[in-house]
Amino acid sequence: MQPFPDHASVTIYPSETPLLEPPEPRPPSPHTSSSNQATHNRLCLPRWMLKGPNLKLGTEISTCPGPPDHNFDRELLHRRRMAHPAYIVLLWVLAISVGVMAGVYFTFSAFVMTSLGKIEAFAGIAAMQSINRVIVTSAFLPLFFGSTLLSVAAVIVGGLRWGEQDARFAVAGGVVYFVGMFLCTLFFNVPLNDALEAVDAANPDAESVWVNYLTVWTRWNHLRTVASTAACGFFIAAIAETA
Repeated sequence: MQPFPDHASVTIYPSETPLLEPPEPRPPSPHTSSSNQATHNRLCLPRWMLKGPNLKLGTEISTCPGPPDHNFDRELLHRRRMAHPAYIVLLWVLAISVGVMAGVYFTFSAFVMTSLGKIEAFAGIAAMQSINRVIVTSAFLPLFFGSTLLSVAAVIVGGLRWGEQDARFAVAGGVVYFVGMFLCTLFFNVPLNDALEAVDAANPDAESVWVNYLTVWTRWNHLRTVASTAACGFFIAAIAETA
C-alpha cells in the first residue's frame, strides 16, 4: 500500500461556498503537471488539512504529488467551528461563579478555620454551627447548585464540540469542578457538618469532636479550594480559545 501523499488537491465547484479563498494565480510551477492546471478552483493543501472539520461535505478531494501550488498560512487555513453565543455566555457565567466559589472556600482554608481553632472549643463549635445554619439560607446555596448544574452543561456541550481546543478546557473544568467541589462537599464536608450540629457545645466531650472536625473538614476544604480554582482557570482558557 502506498503512503498517503503529503498534499492533496481540493476541487470546489461554483455551486458551493468555498471554505478557503484561493489566492491570486501564480506562474505554473515546474513541479506541477498540466493535469493539475484545471479550470476549477484547485487548492493544494497539506495532509493535516484533510483532518477534522476543515473541509465541507461534498467537496471533491483528489491526491496530487509534489509540493503545494500555493503557500498558505497554517493559521489561516485551520478554521475552527464558530462557538455559539450561548456557549460563550455559559463559559463566562461559569468562570465568574466558580471563581466566587473558589474565593469562599479559600477564606475558610486561609484564616476562618484557623481563627476558630484558636478560641475555646465551645465558642468555636457554636460559631461553626451558626455558620452552617446561616449558609444554607444565604445566596451561597443557589450559587453552589447553579454552578454545579452549569458545569455539567459545560461537559455536555464540550463533548459535542470535542474536536475544538476550547471544548477540552470546558470539559476539564466541568469534571474537575463537579468531582473536586460538588462530590467532595456532598460526601465529606456535609456529613461532618451534620455530625457537628448534633454536638452540644457545652458538653466536655465536644472538644475531641471539635479537634477532629477542624483537621478533617479543613483538609477536604483545601481540596474544594484547589478544584474550584483549577476549574475557573480551565473555563477562562476555554473563553480565550473561542476568541
